[in-house]
Amino acid sequence: MTTTSELLTSWSYARTAPGEAPDDFVYVGEARCVGRLLADTGRDPIELGGHDDFDSFDHHYRTILSAREVALGSRVTVRLPVVATIGSISWNGEVIHESRTSFVPVIVDVTDRIALGGRLDVCCHSLSEWLGATKRPRPRYRTRLVADQRLRFARASLLGRIPAWSPPSPAVGISGPTELRTESGASIDSVTLTPGVGPDGEGELRVHVELARADGLVGATLTCGEHSTALDIGSGPSPVIVGSVRLPEVRRWWPHTHGDPNLYDVAVHLDLGPGGTETRSLGRTGFRSLGVDRGIDGEGFAIAVNGVDVFCRGSAWMPIDPRDPCTGIDELREMLTRCRDAGLNMLRLTGVTGWEQPEFYDLCAELGIMIWQDLPLATLDQPTDADFVHALRTETRSNLRRFSSSPAIAVVCGASERQQQAAMLGMDQAVITDAVASAVLAEELASSDLDVAFVACSPSGGHLPFIADRGVSHYYGVGAYLRPLTDARHANVRFSSECLAFANVPEAATIDGLLDDGETPPTHPKWKQRVPRDRGAGWDFEDVRDHYVAIVTGEDAFALRQRDVDRYLELGRVTSAVVMTSAFQEWRRPTSSCAGALTWFLRDLWRGAGWGLIDSDGRAKAAFGALADTWSPVAIGLIDEGVNGVDVWVHNDRAERFTGTVELCLVRDTRSTQVHRTGIIAVEPHGSHHLRADELADRFTDPSDAYRFGPRDHDGVTARLLDEHGSTVARHVLDTSGGHTFRRSAPGWSATAMTVVEGIVALDVHAIDLVRDLRIEDSAFTVDRHHVDVVPGEHRRFLLRHSGAPPSSVTVGAVNMRGALRVRVQSGDGEQRDGAGVSGGR
Repeated sequence: MTTTSELLTSWSYARTAPGEAPDDFVYVGEARCVGRLLADTGRDPIELGGHDDFDSFDHHYRTILSAREVALGSRVTVRLPVVATIGSISWNGEVIHESRTSFVPVIVDVTDRIALGGRLDVCCHSLSEWLGATKRPRPRYRTRLVADQRLRFARASLLGRIPAWSPPSPAVGISGPTELRTESGASIDSVTLTPGVGPDGEGELRVHVELARADGLVGATLTCGEHSTALDIGSGPSPVIVGSVRLPEVRRWWPHTHGDPNLYDVAVHLDLGPGGTETRSLGRTGFRSLGVDRGIDGEGFAIAVNGVDVFCRGSAWMPIDPRDPCTGIDELREMLTRCRDAGLNMLRLTGVTGWEQPEFYDLCAELGIMIWQDLPLATLDQPTDADFVHALRTETRSNLRRFSSSPAIAVVCGASERQQQAAMLGMDQAVITDAVASAVLAEELASSDLDVAFVACSPSGGHLPFIADRGVSHYYGVGAYLRPLTDARHANVRFSSECLAFANVPEAATIDGLLDDGETPPTHPKWKQRVPRDRGAGWDFEDVRDHYVAIVTGEDAFALRQRDVDRYLELGRVTSAVVMTSAFQEWRRPTSSCAGALTWFLRDLWRGAGWGLIDSDGRAKAAFGALADTWSPVAIGLIDEGVNGVDVWVHNDRAERFTGTVELCLVRDTRSTQVHRTGIIAVEPHGSHHLRADELADRFTDPSDAYRFGPRDHDGVTARLLDEHGSTVARHVLDTSGGHTFRRSAPGWSATAMTVVEGIVALDVHAIDLVRDLRIEDSAFTVDRHHVDVVPGEHRRFLLRHSGAPPSSVTVGAVNMRGALRVRVQSGDGEQRDGAGVSGGR
């Protein structure tokens, strides 16, 4: 079997009213969704602020394929990764395929046509016209998420169709690397790989290959790593190849926080008799076991991988470009690598988006990031007609088979917030639990034998699906419901697949890209338009953030934004970071009821103060840098336990024992007033170690300021974890004074900067005193791990990336510092430039 592929990169595009034939096409090259095509020509509907109703038009794509000879027994197909949403594919004007879903690739056989060449047309029909063409039953309840309730019948992403927080540019059109593929001899139609681990630890990989053609095939062998086995070949109009290979000493796949994400290359070798032997790569797979612990009461949800409990932390994933679902492999790898490096070990694909491109699942497996996969269904009442159920079943089965080899997929869920929406609207229990999707998913998972956790809906569990202490919750007690920070413990969260949504303030460079000179947030209409909100609510998520600014920093956000907008934004950034890290410090304790939490969400959909931890330009926000310290596999945390003092927790998710020391400082006005250090502590693999602050001091110091005997002695506590070589591994800061550690002062610290390789500058910071929320202010640099604390005595290095000519300096600021410091960049050859080392404060 010989396979050749040709990318189709000569597309033209036209838009018409529904049902009209196109007159003039515009050459666009690669196939992209309409919003992306407009952005490429400078007419981006997101940035121009208009609402171009893509769903009201037909969108036409055309390419010409030249005639070519096809060897006898060969198969030629056109492959389209995404057709969104109601599509028809035509050859020389004859419709040869119709598609009704955005979530399954389209493969069209053109073997009998390509010899003469011809015109290939793809029409993405008006979704509005299609929804209105047939009278359909009304839903049992209405959701405010979308304006058009008929979208419940469409198999399309809701992004771009959610007025309250999604940019007005739904993914409409064709997307991804469209391809013309020729296969001679045996032609593989689909592959299902099912890895598993037996009770004795032996790995087994089962394979099911469906063939479109099997001309000349007399035998087949499967290889997985260094192991191989002969396969059985079935006969009939749709021949199949089936079998399994065993790996006696399999190296298991782990989430990166807990071990190595080991993968094996898989291939099938086809014996074509006189035609020789040909090898077809089937990608990579990994072996791991997965269990779900429901707790003593049977109401919990905790994931164990290879028999080890895993505290899941991460975010909901949104497309890097919401206008176009297919992302370049390099950009996708960069974003997922950043997630891994920040200690994130789970991403959730939510019901408002859908299944991702194959490279996403492969990269998550390579990087050790688990995936929570929702079916593409959210809040709307699910139809029960036969056509919808059949389409959903086909779509679900296809994707479960496509991605069955990925050990990264840990959870598969029936929908997002459908049960919650019905319950909050007062529907009875029959309506709340009656969901076609969860039943279809349960049946498909049972027949596939995949080793994943099943969740009927996110959230679900308990007498009401959205309560936090049963099953899976969407926790917004700390957040939208304005509960005190202690609610993160009092709510007894079991697992939060969605939580901690704030209008997270982006960097100054991103704000400058959104607003013109002289325009400032937070009252500018363009800024407020992009602040996420719940449709119909009298408040938005900036109001939520401002509420917590007073709690965290002691400042009145409303008054502050009237007199000092820069300080208002600065404290808004740090507030999101502190509130999120506070909750995760609480939930990560081994004595907590919580087994995992995923923030809502990872990356903004457009410029503004969105829910993302990373903005739409790719710049990390303050919360991302702060959470990286809390999410790290080896981390230290401080928790205020009131009259019991301050608890110190050291966490070690690694498979190796950790030994080191803990250094505790009491600080006042950023200066360390008392320093205490433990002897050597040992933290077992996948374990935690608990200390009390007063144990380190060996006397009463009232670190939580609970007893209030006389004037306050300190404003906060810092903890630093050092390894056996004395290097800082982790740190954490607990403010016990209602915000005193954020007040502007003159902390003592120094910094040097040097070019270490082309395009990267290393900034080394040494803190004498506490530096809160240190940030890099130059837009010429990008960095993930700034907006972090540097504790007394710590040396911390930041790697700053830049393009173009090397900058001569880098500007550094901090929340508790007046002004900023400019640090000269050394040349990197050892020559010291004037001012390369700069000291701040005393």
